[in-house]
Amino acid sequence: LIQLSYHLGFGPQYSPKQADFLFALQDGRFTSEPDNRSLYLSNEISAYLKQFLPCNLQESTQIKLGRKDRIQLTEGLLKYYQMHIENFGKLKSLPVMISVFNSLNDF
Repeated sequence: LIQLSYHLGFGPQYSPKQADFLFALQDGRFTSEPDNRSLYLSNEISAYLKQFLPCNLQESTQIKLGRKDRIQLTEGLLKYYQMHIENFGKLKSLPVMISVFNSLNDF
């Protein structure tokens, strides 16, 4: 989902030197000064997103995420897509993905 967002023209803005810690879904960037008007990923999920951003698909398999964090990151990315793609709607495959996550052992 992360790499696809770049191909679709709305990938997250990120710099490895950036110290900001919250990912603003509407702005598509990290910030250290949240406002009350925007939706953000939690600190923990934003940190996981930062780990994935510089990775290619093979490198991303090395990042260890627990089931709960995988689900929260996936849900956050889907919210991000909904904010950037008109009429994106709700994915019918999300319950299937969550079922797969539930069947995986936490690392």
